[in-house]
Amino acid sequence: MSTTRKKVLKTVAGILIFLFLLTTIINLLGPLFRPKGQDFDGWQYFYAEDKNSLNAVMIGSSAIYRFYVPAQAYEEQGFTSCMISQSCQNIKAVPYIMEEAIKTQKVDLFVVETRQVVVDLVQDPKKAKEREEKENYYLSIVTSGMKQSLTRAKLIHELLIPDEENNELEWQVPLLKYHYKAFEGAGIRLPKHKQIIMTLADKDKQDGIDIAQRFEALGYKIYASRGTAKVLKENGVHAIQVNKIGQEAPTLLDLILEHKIDLVIDTPENGIERAKDGFLIRRYAIETGVHCLTSLDTAHALISSLEHAFNNQELSIVDIAKIDNRGNN
Repeated sequence: MSTTRKKVLKTVAGILIFLFLLTTIINLLGPLFRPKGQDFDGWQYFYAEDKNSLNAVMIGSSAIYRFYVPAQAYEEQGFTSCMISQSCQNIKAVPYIMEEAIKTQKVDLFVVETRQVVVDLVQDPKKAKEREEKENYYLSIVTSGMKQSLTRAKLIHELLIPDEENNELEWQVPLLKYHYKAFEGAGIRLPKHKQIIMTLADKDKQDGIDIAQRFEALGYKIYASRGTAKVLKENGVHAIQVNKIGQEAPTLLDLILEHKIDLVIDTPENGIERAKDGFLIRRYAIETGVHCLTSLDTAHALISSLEHAFNNQELSIVDIAKIDNRGNN
């Protein structure tokens, strides 16, 4: 083999090794830059399970997480299970979810809920079109929190609908996605109604004051649960107290279901009843397309980006000579 050919092969090998290492590093670092509180609950719970400890995995749409309780199944039937379900889950995602699941679990049974397939078949064309327009949003739910792997890459490649706001490369390489415009790229576009809900755990209430003040300064109306509203009002925020779930209407859920809210900031609270309320708020927010943040770090990053966008608005040039005394052009 000639010296020149050896040099070329050595150079090519070096480039390939460099690209492999670069890709590996980017994929490892990407999740670290993902805003906290953005991961899909299902994968978090699944990965937390001990290896080969699950008998069954439940896959499907909201009917799974609404009506199935793994703890109750274990208590009454003695088998262990986990849910990997989400609102409007695409049936085409199921094989990839199964492929990911069997990497760490010797599952005896997969239960696939197919209600969404029936809904897609019978719904009117207008609603079908609306569903299609949200397909990337639903894909972002199931892929967020999923470990970087060939399985995840194949899932994204199969189901992503590329457009000017959804680039496959950014989906495949999280580090490219989670920068200043990460919120907009993930579909969080505020404002629409300029109304948000805040329900904060006791440990987060003081830290949430600054965030609430900054949202209010940008013209947002803030609805809050009783405890959160009390703290915010004491610190100068004009928060509107709303009843919690199960109390007299209107409740926090009513506001979400009436599509009057742009954003929910809900940090998890201790206690069975409070945790249940928080779970319902987050799930109904996802179901109706309302963005829900469960971390003040993420909320802080979002308000900072909104302030930046507000302070850097494009300015139009006005000829003051053409403005009359009443301030009209």
